[in-house]
Amino acid sequence: MLKAHQHLFQKVAFVCQQFELQGADGRARMARRWQPSVAVTGRMGIVHGLGEHAGRYDHGVESFCRAGIEVVAFDLIGHGLSGGPRGHVSDYALLLDDIDVLVRELQRHEDSRPCWLYGHSLGGNLVLNYVLRRSPALSGLIITSPLLLPAFPPPLWKRMLAAVLNHVYPSAVFSTAIDPADLSHDPRAVQCYREDPLVHDRVSVRLGVQMLAAGRWALEHADRLALPTLLMHGTGDRITSAAASLSFAQRAGPICTLKLWPDLYHELQWETERDMVLAVILDWLRQHC
Repeated sequence: MLKAHQHLFQKVAFVCQQFELQGADGRARMARRWQPSVAVTGRMGIVHGLGEHAGRYDHGVESFCRAGIEVVAFDLIGHGLSGGPRGHVSDYALLLDDIDVLVRELQRHEDSRPCWLYGHSLGGNLVLNYVLRRSPALSGLIITSPLLLPAFPPPLWKRMLAAVLNHVYPSAVFSTAIDPADLSHDPRAVQCYREDPLVHDRVSVRLGVQMLAAGRWALEHADRLALPTLLMHGTGDRITSAAASLSFAQRAGPICTLKLWPDLYHELQWETERDMVLAVILDWLRQHC
């Protein structure tokens, strides 16, 4: 059953529907669709970051809907309202398979409107790996603060322990040790994160090992990028490496537009300058599509 509510933003209404997508493993993933009331000019799929969920993008999609962009996002396995142990997935490839499901949902209308993927943090890692490995027919990508490399490499003993546990106890779950204060300069945004009952700080050994390996792989194969990409990162990010994003853009070449935001933290869509961040995204979409 679809649940819908009407929302009014600057005299432009849109409907947000909550529904279920059938994941690649046959289990349900909770999803949201933001349908603009104006004519649809394009469609965007959002892949969220580690420990969060699709609902945290409510405040950002308003700008996209005003531009006529229909947005669909879903909760990854072990996140938000989707099932599975918190922060664990048995195989990273299943996450890529779920992005296939999302892309098919965007393209189900079989019209000529452009379709984009937007990936943040772990979602950026996933989206980049998805397009580099599977070459989908899309119009472009928006990537923010991708997990290509962590901002601070884990110590050797942690990496050695993870390598052992990945073989003997891959579902062991640990805290990400992320400080919410490192997400945004906006104290209200940090408080929203702390109080969100669907946010968690869990990551399993298997997911941790595979996502870090996938980040390195994407960085090494950036020259394969074949879709127009807007890549943005805050230089003050203490969670994922802005230097790695710079390296990715340099290897990818002119097909990748890099925007570094001086001193901003990890969650650009929740930062104090979020209106400017969204304006840059919309301007890039207009220029490239």
